[in-house]
Amino acid sequence: MNDTQLRRVLRRLRRLWALRLLNKLFNDASGDKDRFGRLRPFAAELLRGATDAILAARIAAALARAERGAGELDPAHLPPVRALATAFGLALDEARVLAFAAIVQGDDLLVELGGVEFRYRPHSPAAVANFASDALAVERRRVQRTLLKRSVLSRSGLLRVDYGRYNTAAPERFELVEGLVDYLALRRVDLDGVLSRYFRQMEAARLGIEDYPHLGTQVERLRDYLAASARCRASGANVLLFGPPGTGKSELALAVAAAAGLCAYSVRTADDDGDPIEGYERLRAFELAQRALRDRRDALLVFDEVEDVFRSAERSSVGRSVSFKGWLNERLERNPVPTLWICNEVEALEASQRRRFDLVLEVPVPGRSTRRRLIDRYLGAFHIDEGESSAWAEHSGLTPALLARAARVIDRVAPTSPEAATRVARASIEEVLRLEHGAPLPSPRLNTPFNREYLNPDANLDQVVDFVRQSGSGRLCLYGPPGTGKSAFAVHLAEQIDRPVLRKRASDLQSPYIGVTERNIAAAFDEARREQSVLILDEADSFLFQRSAGQRSWEISQVNELLTQLEAFEGVFVASSNLFELIDPAALRRFDFKLRFDYLRPSQRRALFREQIQRWQLRRELDDVSWESRLDRLDLLTPGDFAALARRLRAMGEQASDANLMELLVAEVKMKPEGRRRSMGFT
Repeated sequence: MNDTQLRRVLRRLRRLWALRLLNKLFNDASGDKDRFGRLRPFAAELLRGATDAILAARIAAALARAERGAGELDPAHLPPVRALATAFGLALDEARVLAFAAIVQGDDLLVELGGVEFRYRPHSPAAVANFASDALAVERRRVQRTLLKRSVLSRSGLLRVDYGRYNTAAPERFELVEGLVDYLALRRVDLDGVLSRYFRQMEAARLGIEDYPHLGTQVERLRDYLAASARCRASGANVLLFGPPGTGKSELALAVAAAAGLCAYSVRTADDDGDPIEGYERLRAFELAQRALRDRRDALLVFDEVEDVFRSAERSSVGRSVSFKGWLNERLERNPVPTLWICNEVEALEASQRRRFDLVLEVPVPGRSTRRRLIDRYLGAFHIDEGESSAWAEHSGLTPALLARAARVIDRVAPTSPEAATRVARASIEEVLRLEHGAPLPSPRLNTPFNREYLNPDANLDQVVDFVRQSGSGRLCLYGPPGTGKSAFAVHLAEQIDRPVLRKRASDLQSPYIGVTERNIAAAFDEARREQSVLILDEADSFLFQRSAGQRSWEISQVNELLTQLEAFEGVFVASSNLFELIDPAALRRFDFKLRFDYLRPSQRRALFREQIQRWQLRRELDDVSWESRLDRLDLLTPGDFAALARRLRAMGEQASDANLMELLVAEVKMKPEGRRRSMGFT
């Protein structure tokens, strides 16, 4: 059957349905001729002035002629309808009703006939089924069965009947997925084109499951479960992935699908015009995908950004009386295609919904070693400066999404050198990092090399290192003025026991939302466990302050969370604080070592000053007696003060002198609160 023949059949179908409805309407008129007034423009040849008897005869004769060829006009046998029925497993009556709902759209006479039906029975849900039953000449109970919420047609998402729109013509109550009317009306749209508006095959994975070492064996468990579910066609196979935006959840879904030998399809979040598909419409798309892919043993469905869909369970309904939440929970138990659901906030789901997932996997921010590997994977082809990429890996906000974005920008800009590519990548990544974290990417370090001789602790550091190395664990509280080498020693400790460093500041963990800070604290300890890292917490007094001073419940909750995590942590934890006197006594009891780091002694200041002269090849302008006497009065100097000046000295180049260094050190001391409170003894 070619297109011309199909269009001819469609015209005959519409005429047959109209005659059936007119005949029923005339016989039920009971002397009320006004109901035909609005129909006259659409059926002038039948309804033009005539007596009732003549009008009845005309309609009956025309219907008799149309019925003689009705056997070949079954809409279920039309090629596009048959293809749709096969794809979605529709029964004959369901295919007929679906075809009818689509074909009547845009036919003025049929729309008006449906309108007449509803003007006389505006509040009858059965009127929709009656309308289709009368036109199709199919028993009403059979039509009603196709429209039940548990029917394959209703569950497919192809058609929904809005029973709540009173005083609306029957055809207008049929809600079909976008594109279906054009497809069934043969307007040059294929079935794949219709379905691609709602779900489509995803791109090939760029990462493998080996790129998620921070998730441990959970990735392999996820792979095996999805492969087994698809192979045995188990119903209700659902997995939830959650974690902060940009942590690679979608890429993980692709990687797991590839490892399991599955083909991943995604429920679309936007239409072809870029407008978002939201709420219930996305669930209809989910239903379409489930029905269309149900016979595929290698299919995996990915439903991303589900927060809005689940949140709408509290404020939406399906049909007139069926709970949207109940409807959704039922789908989670019966979907034939294994599905990966992805969200950023697991709190968007109710407990009753979370329980329906077979596996729930958190995808946290990757650890430093994983971030370093991802930098190489995404940006390695552009030969990014090694020192830069090593420094970038220190930033906990560096996610796969940011790296993918940077790679895309570099590829489009096409820089002509590795240096230019590095600049483009840094600028691209920092645009987002500054918005989300307020902190730029770290730069390659120019700090003064670590030297134990310049630390001034109140205990033997060698014994501390030996203890941690032998026991494999330790809890250290390092306190003292800023810049005295607390964090530097923590990094040195990690190097001595051959473990990676996981460094967090209080500002990295704190959040304005209740409960999120506690979760960030727990996530930091989890990451340290996974990567066997030394967890360093700078500004620890923000979380370890005395609980008696807490004015709000959430402040105390954060302290309790850190203490709880610390108690259960079997690795190496180092807290550094500038305000030791504020730390809670209960917190202090949990530390194996409490080490104070003090300002540089006079001999240390002199040695470090000489080292800087040699390192930066400074011009000599001061005699030894002069600079030594001035250094002796700078009793608030720390190793950090010298490290902070490294970049400025390098910028001065050959013009830098020992006098410049002395001036900079004096300025650093004057900026300190203690320096502003006491007389310095010099101008």
